[in-house]
Amino acid sequence: NRICSNNYQIDKVLPTIDSIEDIKVNRNEVVNLTSGVTYNDGLSGIDGELTITPSTVDTSTIGTKQVTYKVVDKAGNVREVVRNVIVDADAPTIVFNLVDSSAINSNGWAKSDFYLRATITDNSGTGILSGSSCTTNSSSECTPVASFTGTTKDFLISVEGSNRACVQVTDNNNKTTKVCSNTYKLDKTAPTAGTATFTGTSGSDNWYRSNVTVNVSNGSDSLSGHNSTTSNISSVTSNTSGKTVTITTTDLAGNSSTRSYTIKVDKTLPNSFTISASSVTSSGFTVSGTTTDSTSGIASYK
Repeated sequence: NRICSNNYQIDKVLPTIDSIEDIKVNRNEVVNLTSGVTYNDGLSGIDGELTITPSTVDTSTIGTKQVTYKVVDKAGNVREVVRNVIVDADAPTIVFNLVDSSAINSNGWAKSDFYLRATITDNSGTGILSGSSCTTNSSSECTPVASFTGTTKDFLISVEGSNRACVQVTDNNNKTTKVCSNTYKLDKTAPTAGTATFTGTSGSDNWYRSNVTVNVSNGSDSLSGHNSTTSNISSVTSNTSGKTVTITTTDLAGNSSTRSYTIKVDKTLPNSFTISASSVTSSGFTVSGTTTDSTSGIASYK
């Protein structure tokens, strides 16, 4: 008699797990541990499913987290692969804002001292290791050298002209950020007031005998620049013993200055001359009398 044994199978080859490269993610980012991962056994076949330990990764803290992938074939061969999940974080964020948002007008100028604040955000969760700052009275950047601590830094802007501030911070994750502010402009000096000339018929003693037109000439400003020059009135058409004309010049920062003139107008003839007495002598005669003028007064009789 011929007797044959049962069929016996041998599988000494470990199953495979592919596409298990290191993963680099940002802090607090969700990690998909199975995306792209494949596993196989070409001989005995896979027994069960791929297991991942741990099944999720805590990305709230930075550092390298390890995940183990395991698969078993039907012969009992075990393949384990360790994957590194590297949790990193962005460098700190620095944002500049005015402490008082109304300090800068629509022309881009301030007319008084103001504060600029830098706010630092630590994105790593490890804290800020160091900070330094600088200011410059120009539109250029500067090199931060003055140390400070904390997550805010205030700058007093008090020098006229263009101003910038720069801040550099490093977190405990060894990430460094340098940011410079926009250019902020300050003009605290009043402009030179404009002038006025006047068109009308001149009389004596700075009086006018007709309507007077006010002619305005612009003032000037050497820093922020001239914005406007105006007069409080454009003409004088009524009799007056003293009308004040005020010329106001405003620069682009909002500073202003004034120049004033006094205009006197009398368009009315004096009252008729009234003879009150006369006398005759051998050499002639004299006449006395009176007249009045309620606006400019009587200057002389002829």
